[in-house]
Amino acid sequence: PEGLGARILGFKEGESQVGEWPHMCALLREETIAEETAEGYEGGELKSTTVNHFICGASLISQGAVLTGAHCVNSYSENHILKVRCGEWDTQTETEAYPHQDRYVSNFVVHPLFNGQNLFNDYAVLFTTADFSMDHNVDTVCLPKPEETFVNEDCFATGWGKDQFG
Repeated sequence: PEGLGARILGFKEGESQVGEWPHMCALLREETIAEETAEGYEGGELKSTTVNHFICGASLISQGAVLTGAHCVNSYSENHILKVRCGEWDTQTETEAYPHQDRYVSNFVVHPLFNGQNLFNDYAVLFTTADFSMDHNVDTVCLPKPEETFVNEDCFATGWGKDQFG
């Protein structure tokens, strides 16, 4: 609760603190872009830049697996380089108190009854090539026991996406 004690000024009500949601991860698609180093000069050297494109949020459910929406990954194949970033708090800076961790996705499984028209069974599990190291800002989500119910309980949605529909 309330994160790791790094109270930052300028927060709006409801914004998370560092480490408050240690299971929250980002699913990224990695793309390598080749660029010529000498502008307007044909035959110049090629330099490559790696760009990460945000796809969806995900939750760390074990050290080597995350849960996300099937609609987020259903159109991707082995031709795409996907990776999971856990421990990220501020996507606009690299000066966080605890570093994020990146792991590549080795494979994923979409729920066999996923329906993209109405988003029934909208679940996918992604497996990483290496385990995440548990830390102050990286940990697994607390999964309920089979007999637990949460009817009439509060819940929270986390992520970097939209905060409303439309």
